[in-house]
Amino acid sequence: MIILHLPNKMLLPLYWVVFPLFFFMTNSCTNHNEEPLTVSIDLLSIQQQLGFMNTNGMRLNSSDSPANEPLRTLIVGPLIFEENGRVYDPTTQPITDAVEDALEKDIAQTSNYMKLISLPTDSDSILLEIPETFGKDFQIFAAATDKRLDTVGDFTGDDNEDGKMYLGFSTTSYNIDSISSSVNEAIVLRRQCVRVPYPKGCASYRKYKNVTVTAAVEILGVKVNGSANYYQSTDIPAFPWVVRDTPKANQITVNQAKSGLRDLVTEMENAGITIKKLVVSTTHKANPTESTTCRNLADTANVNSYETQCEIAEYPYSY
Repeated sequence: MIILHLPNKMLLPLYWVVFPLFFFMTNSCTNHNEEPLTVSIDLLSIQQQLGFMNTNGMRLNSSDSPANEPLRTLIVGPLIFEENGRVYDPTTQPITDAVEDALEKDIAQTSNYMKLISLPTDSDSILLEIPETFGKDFQIFAAATDKRLDTVGDFTGDDNEDGKMYLGFSTTSYNIDSISSSVNEAIVLRRQCVRVPYPKGCASYRKYKNVTVTAAVEILGVKVNGSANYYQSTDIPAFPWVVRDTPKANQITVNQAKSGLRDLVTEMENAGITIKKLVVSTTHKANPTESTTCRNLADTANVNSYETQCEIAEYPYSY
């Protein structure tokens, strides 16, 4: 849980987060002083969602998971978006090379207010301090990498150049001077699937018919141009696709999944569809933090069963 405290003010609950980062903000329009804004971050819930412990609090060996990277470093804190020119939101703006360049510059401007935590950690929480003189609009930012880093600055440096990463952003911007009521917001940590090297569990389009797929992942379908429904193909094998490095019966290889996703784009084009956005929906039943019901789903289970029993991760790309 993340809780933001404004000095001498009463706390107001803010929000529940999908990759449970929760944070709460309160009223701060008057009586400013030099006391900092204190951010308390619950590291237990974060580690649970990153594969270091299960829902019962039992510590896990994340390197045993075929669906998750053995992440080693977490950074959290406020992030301005001056260089990007807009709030970072991977659902509408994929992390392309240009966006990643902007992100590196924006992280550099607020890195003094971010904290670096080595994973796994025995700490239950960590406190951040943001001075009330912090006048720029900001988001809450969280990122994890499989590299062991020494400083926040290393996250955007050579030490993490080949790091496999997860990124998360609040979709709303905040300013200490304008926080006047409780705000409902969600932060989702997503695999960074458009940047080499790719972490485990990816299934994402990139440029045109370029696709990223890494086991272990279940692909439930593809949504096109903002549709809430999956595209119904007449040519390719029916979803879900259970993708594994060494597939068994009712499973497919990474290359088969890539070929199928490319063929799906060809089918859409042949049907006269002008593609502007593609969203690949996935689950990760090999993730040890998933529910027992999800992990025990048969590979032959239908899409609805996966959607009902497992956490869904969506990977969008706009053209």
